[in-house]
Amino acid sequence: MYSNINEVKFRNILIIVGVASLFSLNMYIFEEMAFGLYSLLESTILFVNALAVLNRDRFLRKIGLVPESKSGNDKLLGLANFIHSIQTYRKHDSQNL
Repeated sequence: MYSNINEVKFRNILIIVGVASLFSLNMYIFEEMAFGLYSLLESTILFVNALAVLNRDRFLRKIGLVPESKSGNDKLLGLANFIHSIQTYRKHDSQNL
């Protein structure tokens, strides 16, 4: 199959290098895509802050996400109430500082 021992050694070295490079690539991908508890908490806080700073008259009223709107969609009304409660909490919390 192989003519001499050097070809076998070279083949084994190539296999070891290939496996090691695949292992290091997988570890790099795992480290980059790891989604821990801190990342989840940080993204939740940023999302809630983004909802809190939306202007009711300029943005939310145009797309129908104000609690006063009588839309037939319960999900939109629930989202509107959620945004309103976040904004109310932010307003009262900033007054206490």
